[in-house]
Amino acid sequence: MLRVTPFLMGAAVLVVVLVGVFLAQAARIAHDRSDRFWGTLSFQTPSGVAFESLEGLSEYSDAVVLGRIVGIDKGRVFGELEPEAPDPEEGRVHYLTARLDVERLLRGELVPGSERQLKLELPMPNEDKFQELAANAPSERGVYFLFNAGHSAAQNNLSKQRQEADREYYALVAVGAQAREMDGKVHGLGNPDLDFLEQYEGDAFGGFVEQVAALR
Repeated sequence: MLRVTPFLMGAAVLVVVLVGVFLAQAARIAHDRSDRFWGTLSFQTPSGVAFESLEGLSEYSDAVVLGRIVGIDKGRVFGELEPEAPDPEEGRVHYLTARLDVERLLRGELVPGSERQLKLELPMPNEDKFQELAANAPSERGVYFLFNAGHSAAQNNLSKQRQEADREYYALVAVGAQAREMDGKVHGLGNPDLDFLEQYEGDAFGGFVEQVAALR
């Protein structure tokens, strides 16, 4: 029979402590990377729609999903170069495309082909920021409030060709229209235009997910 000596007990406790420290440090690193990622993006204009509640934000969204970003690719570019301008790129907007694995559709509908993974477009300050953003790509789960770009193109009476090209892309309904899971709790992005989300900060993430799902 193996005798548990004080030495073995002490070693076991030390291992548990070290594992706990390692996990806490890893969580901190992941949190910091996520903050850098979202802080580097360039949301230049507000959504134009005022939201006052979680219910209103959810109702306005084409889809609300629980998911996780699993990859970052260079995305589309809108606008034209202006060679005569001091900054020829001033009139252009560069996007990255985040591949978002969908764990659960909480509300709304997804276009066919996007049920398991969708393309989330996010604006970059400029093309040179792509490598920095890719290096800090977030890995945590989140609840994302989304509109479909094809749906938006149809509402704005853009061409059928543009609607078809846009339908595979999604974007956030508003700046910060998401809730991240950090240490099992809700963490937002601190957007003052969505200050009602602050009431959920620090709540159990699972409970928040179910609350959103119940808004169907």
